[in-house]
Amino acid sequence: MGLCDVSSFYGPYFSHFGMIKVIDFGHTVDIHWDIHNTEPEAMNALCDYLLMMAFADKRRCRIALKFFFGAWNTELYDSPEFGLDRINLLNEHQKINPKKDIIIANLDLSNITSSHSHLKNSLDFWNKSNGVLDSCINPEFDNCLEHSLLYNMEPTSKQFVYNRIGVLSLTAALLGDSWRYQSVGKSPTNCASDDIYEAFVCSDYEAVMESGAPKLDHIHSYYQVKGDDPLWISYERLLLPWSQSNAEDLLMCVSMRRQNLCVPFLKSVTANDDFIDQMDIKHY
Repeated sequence: MGLCDVSSFYGPYFSHFGMIKVIDFGHTVDIHWDIHNTEPEAMNALCDYLLMMAFADKRRCRIALKFFFGAWNTELYDSPEFGLDRINLLNEHQKINPKKDIIIANLDLSNITSSHSHLKNSLDFWNKSNGVLDSCINPEFDNCLEHSLLYNMEPTSKQFVYNRIGVLSLTAALLGDSWRYQSVGKSPTNCASDDIYEAFVCSDYEAVMESGAPKLDHIHSYYQVKGDDPLWISYERLLLPWSQSNAEDLLMCVSMRRQNLCVPFLKSVTANDDFIDQMDIKHY
């Protein structure tokens, strides 16, 4: 699932004019709108369009919803019906003000079975090598590294700094190749786009290194992009503490975009929240 490709260049058309942008690529239909500022006539026309698609039996057509709710968010659905159901639920939030939340839901490691293969494979390699990076030589593990961040503790400042930034990592996708080349050896809170976000999500690193135990969680966060509209990012994360025979210890962060988190985003306003109170959650 890709990041939302709507920037501040287009934002005013949605927020000030109440427009909905629909692009039909055949196999995918992209829909862009602002939840708070959409004209009712435009929303009715969109719903009619999706209903026509459903009756035309285009059930294999993927629907990409790219909506603004304090920040841009992207969600993918496998049919017009599922997309329409989600739009109707999102319309319940038209008069609700968004909060710039950062939520980390801690999960038992047994939940890794339902995670992305890069997380499962990384944990499998960590277990097989007893957490020693030197003995983990495998092309599949190299692929996991390309989707990951590696950190080491800078001895003077006692801060975690980037040791390696995978070209396919979520952070590289957010901030680009130029940032990736310039940021190795720097602290995330000193070189990334959103210092508040970075400080909060990095707060678990030291405990993981001290315990020597992996950590799995789901993260949903408001993310401020410098010079552009903010984004909502939702992903699953695996933290792995690695040791090396003749070098410093490293922390590996494997993060993959995930739409369906254990803490749902913009659920029905009438939904019961009791189950959330029973979860292990850190909230900014």
